[in-house]
Amino acid sequence: MRFDVRPILHAPGKRLTFQFSLDLSDVEFAGRHPISRPVEVEGAVSNTADLLELELTARTTLDAVCDRCGKAFLQDKTVPFRCLLAEELQNEDNDEIVLLEDGEVDVGDLARTAFILGMDTKTLCSEDCKGLCPRCGADLNLGPCSCGKETDPRLAVLAKLLACSEEALINEEDRAGKINHWILYGPARAENTISSFLSKIDDFDLNEYIKAIHFDEMKVPTVPFQIPSSRTCFGLKEMMEAELDFMKATVLSKSMEPVTMYSDMPLEEMAKDPEFPKKWMFGLAMMLKKGLHLNMIHNIDRPFAEMMLGLESWIPMYMTGQISPYYLKGVQNNVFLHFLKVSDAAALSGEAISDHQADGKYYLTKSRKEIFYYKKRAEQLLQNAHSLMDIYREDRMNEWNAFLLSDARTSGKRRNILSAPPLYTMDADFLTEFLAGHNVADPEASRILAYQKTQREYMEEILQREIITEEIPIIDAEEFGQYPVSLSLSGMFYDQDLSYSYDDYLAHMDHTRAFADSHPNYKLISSSTQVFRNLQIRIHEDHNVMISKDKSPAVHFVIHHPKLRSAIENFVPPVVE
Repeated sequence: MRFDVRPILHAPGKRLTFQFSLDLSDVEFAGRHPISRPVEVEGAVSNTADLLELELTARTTLDAVCDRCGKAFLQDKTVPFRCLLAEELQNEDNDEIVLLEDGEVDVGDLARTAFILGMDTKTLCSEDCKGLCPRCGADLNLGPCSCGKETDPRLAVLAKLLACSEEALINEEDRAGKINHWILYGPARAENTISSFLSKIDDFDLNEYIKAIHFDEMKVPTVPFQIPSSRTCFGLKEMMEAELDFMKATVLSKSMEPVTMYSDMPLEEMAKDPEFPKKWMFGLAMMLKKGLHLNMIHNIDRPFAEMMLGLESWIPMYMTGQISPYYLKGVQNNVFLHFLKVSDAAALSGEAISDHQADGKYYLTKSRKEIFYYKKRAEQLLQNAHSLMDIYREDRMNEWNAFLLSDARTSGKRRNILSAPPLYTMDADFLTEFLAGHNVADPEASRILAYQKTQREYMEEILQREIITEEIPIIDAEEFGQYPVSLSLSGMFYDQDLSYSYDDYLAHMDHTRAFADSHPNYKLISSSTQVFRNLQIRIHEDHNVMISKDKSPAVHFVIHHPKLRSAIENFVPPVVE
């Protein structure tokens, strides 16, 4: 539905309203069509000081199915959306502005996109749904099943050893597979891999990396790049050329729409060409330099150690905050290989038989009709994908704070591995003196004090019902002199170092012990070694793992992938000699 805003285009204080119904019954989610009823949309466009602001709300009742128990139920769904409207862009990096076309905006398309993107990735009939018994299939919401007492007690011991649930071991084939994986890649290898992954995040300095690759000196070219409307490619050489052409077309287009990239093809053969990885990484860097957001769907259905090595290589890109990493669950196979890369300028798809990608067929197109088709496929792929991790930089501070609030109100056992005593255990008066001693003036000092108060409130809210264990190093004066500790302010994206004196550091540790004494659910574990110097690791068991990097720059990774999350949950920091 196109909506004409020209009557208020130059009339501050004026407002136009709209109301319509949207048919989304054709939209598929995981093989179902839950939006069978019309989506009712209402909204308005307001001119405020010559700024056009569009706000709308789309609501309907979904035909939902619980992901735990399989029960069908009706679910009310409301999705809000807002954006600014303009005839032309003053700042091309602003993705909150929608361009008008002849004074009109397609509110139907905006509402459709907003509602689809606002659909939940997981649907529950209730937050406390108990689901189905994995053995007999009984609905546990109706009461315990008859097979509940038949669980082999030996499974509990084996589950602890393999770092999985007892239910995951009931099936004999699944049990054999997990035991085999443990024998091949066992706990020692997993811990070493996790330690390497965390250490790389700890040591990585994005600013130094940017200097090393001359990222700031890169210029996004504006010379038009022409490729045929479409071309079919055969073999690796032509495929690699097509991939580089896809990147060029994307970088040189005017569009700032996100890019979606998926591939389960091995990179070994492509890496044999020493120039291709360099060109590919340069193309990726140029897309980030332009300001594009990338939805990367990783293929991580492979041995744990191999998966971690792959993720390590992406750390520099993750640190930019411009990449949303996803993974597909249980759909990969060992027969067919695929990839799909879609932007607003071009689309590249391909397929091959496993171990025979050199004989594969690949297709590059910039046809608008075909791009629309591949965009839809990319959307469907993302609908089936799961978030690998959420990455929060300063530009997502509001979302980060919203997540912290939600997480604080979600039950679950918590364990934190910290490189510095937490801000919320510091006495407020001492913090005031500390900031004054570092010449931190208002309003920054007030902002830090307000942040400390909020964090303490979050923590005390959790401690009323949950146990929190925190592992904090207590280092001696010699090590402190070599590696000074700074006040941990990454949660508020404060990059400036506010270093402790050794006396301040010991005083803060005393405050932390006093906090533990006054809060029975707060368990303090002290160690004499500092494994990480720039990381705070917060484990919310069975929910998420938060890895916070204090500086260079401040960034937070919230990990959702079960295998990676479980590995960090069971991680034991190595003893550093």
